[in-house]
Amino acid sequence: DPPHVPSLNPCALYSRELTLTEAALEHEIYINFEGVDSCFYLFVNNRFAGYSQVSHSTSEINVTPFLCEGINTFRVVVFKWCTGSYLEDQDKFRYSGIFREVYLLARDKAHIADLYCRQSINAKYTQAVLKVEAELTGKAQIDYKLLDPKGREESGGSITLDGSGAFEMLVGNPRLWCDEDP
Repeated sequence: DPPHVPSLNPCALYSRELTLTEAALEHEIYINFEGVDSCFYLFVNNRFAGYSQVSHSTSEINVTPFLCEGINTFRVVVFKWCTGSYLEDQDKFRYSGIFREVYLLARDKAHIADLYCRQSINAKYTQAVLKVEAELTGKAQIDYKLLDPKGREESGGSITLDGSGAFEMLVGNPRLWCDEDP
């Protein structure tokens, strides 16, 4: 009955315990689900931590506020049907559950959350600029370098960003793409 989710919606419960040290909790801890069909609710130490219904892409949830030193319990309730089921129903069997890797990632408190790269080139195709816009979760120093096809440094530098910012790298005589020599 698209797009309605059935009132009788089969589900599965996955449960795992993991021991974390004090040193581990000095980082931001994320849990990554690389594939869960169709949707899931995540509970960490019996507290709701997140929801996702993007079954064939990675779902990443920051679980740091829910963790404690010692034993931590992760429970995932996976449902067979969700509103997204009707968007992902071409040429597939309806086998629900966790079907790809699940893992924890520990990142520094201040880390890069997102990058956006734009390039521009002058009218004579002799100089290009690569502009990088970065979003961080705090204040951090970013060291960067751009290498040419032979591994030599073309441009580079260092910048301290707090929250977000941008930097540019210049490329002299860029090697342009063509179908004979991509």
